[in-house]
Amino acid sequence: MKGPLTCGNHTVVGLFCLAALFLLTFVSLPAAGQKASERVVSGIVTNDEGSPEPGVAVMVKGTRNGTMTDEKGAFSIKVKFSEGKETPVLVFSCLGKVPQEHKCSTDFFKIKMKDDLATLIGAVINTGYQKIDRRMSASSVASIDGKDVLQSNATTLDNMLQGKIPGMTVLSSSSTPGAATKIRIRGTSTISGNREPLWVVDGVILDDPVSISTEALNDLDNVNLIGNAISGLNPMDIEKIDVLKDASATAIYGVRAANGVIVVTTKRGLKGAPRVNYSGTVTVTERPSYNRLNLMNSKERIEVSKEIAEKGLAYRFEPAAVGYEGLLYDLYDRKINYDQFLTSVQTLEETNTDWFDILYHNSVSHKHNLSVSGADERVNYYVSAAYTDENANVRGTGMQTYNVMGKVQVKLAQNLTGTVQVRGSVQDKDYLNSGISPYSYAYNTSRAIPAYNSDGSLAYYNAEQGYNANPLKYNIINERNNSGREVTSDSFSFNSNLEWAIWNGLRATGTFAVSAANTTDKEWYSDKTYMAATLRRTNYGVALPDNKTFQDQLCQLPYGGKFYSSNTRNFGYTARLQLDYNKYYRGHNFSAAGGFEARSSKYTGLASTQWGYLPDRGQSSVAIDPSQWPMFNKLQMSTPDVVTDRLSNYLSYYGVLTYAYKSRYILNGNIRADGSNKFGQDKSTRFLPIWSVSARWNIMNERFLEDVMWLNELSVKGSYGIQGNVSDDQTPSMIIKLGSMNQTTGDYTATLSKLPNPFLKWEKTKSYNLALDFSVLDNRISGTVEYYYKKGNDQIVSVEVSPTTGSSSMSLNVGDIMNRGYELIINAIPVKTKDFRWSLSFNSAKNINKITRGGMQDEYTYAQYTDGSAVLKGYAINSFFSYKFAGLDSEGLPKFKDIEETDGITREEMYAKAFAYSGNRVPDMQGGFSTNFTYRNLTLGMFFSYSLGAKVRMNNLYNNSGQYLPNPQQNMSGEFVNRWREPGDEAWAVIPALSTDALSMSGLFSKRELTIADNRWQMYNQSNIRVVSSDFLRLRTAYIRYALPESICKKLSVSSANVRLEGNNLLLLCSKKLNGQDPEQLGMGSIGLTTPPVSSFSFGVDVTF
Repeated sequence: MKGPLTCGNHTVVGLFCLAALFLLTFVSLPAAGQKASERVVSGIVTNDEGSPEPGVAVMVKGTRNGTMTDEKGAFSIKVKFSEGKETPVLVFSCLGKVPQEHKCSTDFFKIKMKDDLATLIGAVINTGYQKIDRRMSASSVASIDGKDVLQSNATTLDNMLQGKIPGMTVLSSSSTPGAATKIRIRGTSTISGNREPLWVVDGVILDDPVSISTEALNDLDNVNLIGNAISGLNPMDIEKIDVLKDASATAIYGVRAANGVIVVTTKRGLKGAPRVNYSGTVTVTERPSYNRLNLMNSKERIEVSKEIAEKGLAYRFEPAAVGYEGLLYDLYDRKINYDQFLTSVQTLEETNTDWFDILYHNSVSHKHNLSVSGADERVNYYVSAAYTDENANVRGTGMQTYNVMGKVQVKLAQNLTGTVQVRGSVQDKDYLNSGISPYSYAYNTSRAIPAYNSDGSLAYYNAEQGYNANPLKYNIINERNNSGREVTSDSFSFNSNLEWAIWNGLRATGTFAVSAANTTDKEWYSDKTYMAATLRRTNYGVALPDNKTFQDQLCQLPYGGKFYSSNTRNFGYTARLQLDYNKYYRGHNFSAAGGFEARSSKYTGLASTQWGYLPDRGQSSVAIDPSQWPMFNKLQMSTPDVVTDRLSNYLSYYGVLTYAYKSRYILNGNIRADGSNKFGQDKSTRFLPIWSVSARWNIMNERFLEDVMWLNELSVKGSYGIQGNVSDDQTPSMIIKLGSMNQTTGDYTATLSKLPNPFLKWEKTKSYNLALDFSVLDNRISGTVEYYYKKGNDQIVSVEVSPTTGSSSMSLNVGDIMNRGYELIINAIPVKTKDFRWSLSFNSAKNINKITRGGMQDEYTYAQYTDGSAVLKGYAINSFFSYKFAGLDSEGLPKFKDIEETDGITREEMYAKAFAYSGNRVPDMQGGFSTNFTYRNLTLGMFFSYSLGAKVRMNNLYNNSGQYLPNPQQNMSGEFVNRWREPGDEAWAVIPALSTDALSMSGLFSKRELTIADNRWQMYNQSNIRVVSSDFLRLRTAYIRYALPESICKKLSVSSANVRLEGNNLLLLCSKKLNGQDPEQLGMGSIGLTTPPVSSFSFGVDVTF
């Protein structure tokens, strides 16, 4: 493995050096001189209150000649006065202040700097603990204005970030309201721990509303409909977002900092009269359609049924009496004659039921946001309220959100300022029962069968055989109408801050924050559903058989349905005391900060399941006698109540030290010591020092560049540090949990969940970062190039142990993981005139991930190889493997390479032989680019996101558990049109024939000692021929905005107003081999619960009074 400074990376370092050397050589060319006189100009700079303002940059406009005010606000600078030239101008600028320009008409100035909140967006980095001038920061931080992330079709911040932050990979995008995304910053930094970044709002770490296991968080196919830590924040309240990426930026956070930190700063008032702002948006979201999907229409599907009948292929179980097969039943039973049969077949071929139209609709949603803000010399305030009604395009689903926020800052005394913030949110989400996936159903159900009968009643088909071979009937509309899921989340947070300016340069800050959340998840289905019928073994409305066998051995739920409910409460607090000191002396700037922080988070909850649920009878449940219904007793015992009670405590000490000389050379150091109850009892394992060092050279401030006017910024920065990580569900203690019920004794068994490990310690990540910032031509072209390398050591992995220990695995620090890559940002303004402006922005990031030591287990199953969950040395996290397809045989059945067993071969050797590496489910390159045109009051903008390097498995063509003939209600991929049909077709066909052959690869009849698959149909689904690229370019947003002229605003008695039109997900470019499958679809070979991104159109107004 090549480290960050080995020859393997000399090329990257060399590029930085060559770029800097080229610029230095070019810009250092001597300029023509002119006759000039020189005199000293001095002065005093103060703030609004008249106090000295140290650290103000004083520059001679158009030159690099400058200085800074000292601790008394005083400055002195030599200014050249040239004959025949205009009087020189001094420019005064400072972090968060309005820049001022003054002609040198006097030798002494008295300047009063005024606050300017707007300048903080681009010039200031907010780490959550400090606010730092970007030009003085040596850390890797990406910032974006809150208004630049807003999307009309999204309600939560995490769904708005894809492609907008270099180095941030956003996964699991969908159009399902409330579905949380998965975010990776600079790759995956842990093997088994939580891979999500920290969310920080106004300096306080946020917790997820419910305790979700690390495995569920990391699982790319798991859908989180509850929401994440940021779900309750109103995006309209966001002022800016800073993403901390390297050790220098994140080390101060300690725990989980290796995954990156997303710092959100909320809005505050602007000085002046009170402002009332209203923003309203109406969004129309299109439903999915069959247009892009390569699926069979009715006629093509009937052709498949005809071939089955003509070849005399037999179903394993009696098929449903619908479609072509249903007509054959009627013909054989002489219910219809042959002419009627042919007429009915023709009708079926023209049916083309639009399941997407039945299960989806074009939905209309609306958002409203009202805020009041303002500030004077003593008070700064911002108050907002928002309401969102997101009517989802899945019929019967949607989400309503209520948000409130109040933030007040008061100057209590000359040197004492207090800030209080209160936030609250309520979310009510309505979903279909998790047993129903509308997108999957519309995709997989034949269009040759109807949803309704001719009289308008629901059309059922036989989905499964019940008692006495009586068919259990299914209709998805009936399932939707008699089941559901409701998720309600309430959250509240209180954040107080007291700042005391003890004396000039020394400041003390105390922070105390409290958060509370309550989440209720209810899911149910009634006795009218097919889900209940499968447990009852009879259709709804059919009398239960008076049969002992039925009662004792078959029927699990004689009455009612199921009601599941969980209630989770989260309470946390953060207490922090911090001292900041800043000293400026003759070009030397010293700043230091240190503090103590205590943080606690506690989850409590109860999840229970009630059987016999009757929603139509007061939401009550039937009392079922377990002695009369033994199978019900087993069902009930298999779903015991689950109690959540988890406490996490963290104690931390931290310090920051920064030195700068004349804004040219900056050195920075961070240190933090974290202690956690998640590790062994030994203090050496409980506490971890996390630290970083970084440096920055602002080359443009060197004297040899002071006359180079086209160069606005040129700087090089680098950092090194150690970060830490811990899983919330990690523990060094032995954990015993409730097991299954012993059928003989009737008692529950105890299961050893975790073996104790008193020496378990923190995961540590060493991080290197090197960057070049530049800006030229009056900031018309600017950008950043960064290279990073991260090596995670002491990764906690699950290692198999002897069964004699009572467990199968144990957590040990025996893993290593590596990430390296680059990031690029380019911003340009090609055209800038009085009336017209054209701007461009492009960002890109590439990450290479690899496991360099250890794996999650010593032995994996073949399923873990094919679904990407196997963690293997030498491969990236989420790598997956496939069987090697070798074409079709003379009977149209699939063949595969290297599956023959040899004497003495081990399972690992057999896997290595049979499987081929297919790629990674996570892209190694993501980014975005935008373009904006502004002509007077009219603005047109577009934003594209792209993703490269990921692979996806196509949706399954066959049943993984063994091939069955397709049931009449089952639709099929359009690929089946080109299937093998007769001998000789194997020369060109790659789609196997219709067959009832099981092609078993396991069990007694397979004659194999090592199982590498269940059957060859499953192998075909998971073969390399079914793997395609999921690269894409998507037009995320296109908008047009018009600001009403000032004359019209005056007539309307408003300060400003604009109207906007916005379209989302309007264009998608991807591989044709996907056959219409969305490249961001969840699932490996199957369709998940969510709906892929769809197009939407919005109209909005923004008014300020």
